[in-house]
Amino acid sequence: LLTVKRGQHISREAVLGRLIDMLYERNDMNFSRGRFRARGDVVEVYPATADEEAIRLEFFGDEIDAITRFDPLTG
Repeated sequence: LLTVKRGQHISREAVLGRLIDMLYERNDMNFSRGRFRARGDVVEVYPATADEEAIRLEFFGDEIDAITRFDPLTG
């Protein structure tokens, strides 16, 4: 389980490493359940247990600046 909150000090690389440890697959082209993508200061995660919602983490340095839920089909 990866638990983060807005304002938390954690590096983008630490989050990516934790996702890989949880057996999530990085795939910037085919975004589907159990996968994540990372572009710039944004990491998007499609939880393996979710059908209609993904999570976007926005970083400012080593701090989580924003966490939003979004529809992975429409963005």
